[in-house]
Amino acid sequence: MTSSTSITIGTGSKGPFTVSISSSNSPLIIGDQIVIFDAGGTNLMVGKVTAYSGTALTLNVTATSGSGTIASWTIKILQLKLRSGVA
Repeated sequence: MTSSTSITIGTGSKGPFTVSISSSNSPLIIGDQIVIFDAGGTNLMVGKVTAYSGTALTLNVTATSGSGTIASWTIKILQLKLRSGVA
């Protein structure tokens, strides 16, 4: 999943990001821990998804590396929140 939303690296609430996959077609749910990073992998933010509707994703960032405002992000799942109905 990717985003071309310009976001300044920092902690706290970030977003909404416009992401490449709609929430109806994505494995992400509220509570998942994700990492978003730039092409070089040196600028990144880690946090939990706090909202995801349509192509708008918001997260609460708890850890960062690097600095600046980045306009192109790759988004990866670090830890899935337990899904109901899954054995």
